[in-house]
Amino acid sequence: MNKDIVFIVSEFPLVSQTFVVSNVVAAIKKGYDVQVLTSQLHAVAESAQKDIISTYKILDKTSCFTEPIKKKERYTLAFRYLLNPKTAYYFIKYAFLKKRKISLSDIFLINYYKPYRKAKVIHVHFADAATFITRLKKIGFLKSKMMITFHGYDAYFKNEKEQKGLRDKYKILFEVSDKVTINTPYLKEKVASLGCPSAILETIPVGIHTTYYKPTMYPKEIPSRNSRINLLSIGRLIELKGHRYGILAVKELVNKGYHPHYTIIGEGVLFQELTQLIKDLALEKNVLLYGKGTQEQVKEHLEQTAIFLMTSITNARGREEAQGVVTIEAQSMGVPVVGFDSGGVSYTVPEKNNRLVPQKDVSRLVEKIEDLIADKKNYQSMSIEARKWAVDRFDISHMIDNYYHNML
Repeated sequence: MNKDIVFIVSEFPLVSQTFVVSNVVAAIKKGYDVQVLTSQLHAVAESAQKDIISTYKILDKTSCFTEPIKKKERYTLAFRYLLNPKTAYYFIKYAFLKKRKISLSDIFLINYYKPYRKAKVIHVHFADAATFITRLKKIGFLKSKMMITFHGYDAYFKNEKEQKGLRDKYKILFEVSDKVTINTPYLKEKVASLGCPSAILETIPVGIHTTYYKPTMYPKEIPSRNSRINLLSIGRLIELKGHRYGILAVKELVNKGYHPHYTIIGEGVLFQELTQLIKDLALEKNVLLYGKGTQEQVKEHLEQTAIFLMTSITNARGREEAQGVVTIEAQSMGVPVVGFDSGGVSYTVPEKNNRLVPQKDVSRLVEKIEDLIADKKNYQSMSIEARKWAVDRFDISHMIDNYYHNML
């Protein structure tokens, strides 16, 4: 079963990882024969891209690793696999490489990956999903070229001890990979500090379908001060996304006589906390926690949005945004971005459109919003530049070409 590209992810599909589906679809559109391998297969309803998954029949190209649960079945099946000389040979090599207790699961995994060992490219999204597959590459089981894409949390470390742990964990990964990609120079520094050789490390921003995220009315116009002003944020309701600061900004705008309506698309552990904050600030008419949104719903909201708020911050563990795909989606729709300067976010907005302020500085955030409302001409030029920036630099076709250049 020789495939052009075999994608490996820990879970699939996930609402928070639309870029994985987009990568698969873009590869299909380029004419590549693809396969998705995952350890946990979720219902399509848990994805924000149900229609696109159905249209391109991605689940037909997806396989989920399973193994027997009952002890007798596990031993019987493992013994049967080991009767195959090639499986037995590589299992022994794997056992010597691992140098610690092996399990029957290792045998099942080797057999699971056997049909894909001669794929042209194995592309792993998130480095922590690559531990087993890179060991198979190390022992010569896999003949494919190996590509690993870091997305942020998989390169995060809080202190020197955690950094050393990741350096040890990724040692083989960096030895056997033909290409390691990151999405911003910010993340590049993190991955390089973990021991990745510069020769295989390449910055390739995560792209989007700019032909899909295309506004019907363009350039956009900013409503007048006395009109309703639609603001939007997209992201899980977690500390990292900083939604509470967007809500506090809305309170300041209301106090200044503006009429903002702020929609937050996403779900998460801070739902109750943010709901209470909205209630305490008497903003029930101004702020909507929308919940999970499909790709179509996200686009509909962006169509109606005047300003996108990117409120991500450094969380308690010191983690920041690696890139921020939502800022690209917004700009592709001609929506200017105002937000906090966090991690790699600044690389997603053009310098002359930069409306990023220090993290958690709500008053400065409000000032930037006011500036856009007050200057309609400047707002329109920002809308035009935002769309052009997204198309020129972040269209997903560029990403695919750069991902697989010299790989296929």
